[in-house]
Amino acid sequence: MEEIWSKVTSTLNLDATASQIWLEKLKERYNDTTVRHYHTEDEMLKSKLAYLVDQKPSVVLAVLFQYYELDSQGNSIEMNCQAFKEFCKDTALNDENLVQHVLRLLGDPSANVFDIEDDLNFLQDLDLVYLSSSAEDFRRQRELLRLEYKQMNDKQYNSMRLKFLETFLNVLPCIYSTTQFREQFEEAAKANITAEVEELKALV
Repeated sequence: MEEIWSKVTSTLNLDATASQIWLEKLKERYNDTTVRHYHTEDEMLKSKLAYLVDQKPSVVLAVLFQYYELDSQGNSIEMNCQAFKEFCKDTALNDENLVQHVLRLLGDPSANVFDIEDDLNFLQDLDLVYLSSSAEDFRRQRELLRLEYKQMNDKQYNSMRLKFLETFLNVLPCIYSTTQFREQFEEAAKANITAEVEELKALV
């Protein structure tokens, strides 16, 4: 995380001291294993960083703040947007177009920005890269994800997971929205999803 953080904060000419403080905050969040198992620096973020090398600063910042706060009940969007706003204030990030772009990528529907569909598709595909992992890695990641939904019993979780996966097989025309990810990962992801769906159907 340090390398890409240094690159993006230097590119934007942000306050160095405040940027370092926020890097430490990000690392503390992503390494808090009391609530995180899959959405950690080592498990999730490292797998994403390779795809961020040539991305614009707004996309990089969105990826890094996307799971700053983790709430499996779906209440984290507002908190992550607020954290990013605090980061902007502390580091003197005054580019309002970039700020609005990141906020929209983080899920703020009120953000005033246009022509963002490509970046939204990229973020979505990046989130789904794990679906194309090797069978062994995919099983491990599934187990780690399950641990982040402790408020659900197995039946509830399996039903939710099955509904989520069947959307890719039965509703959407393809798993990945971008050509880059579709060409690289579609076939492997479909195989993993199909296998997991069969397992889940036997449990619900």
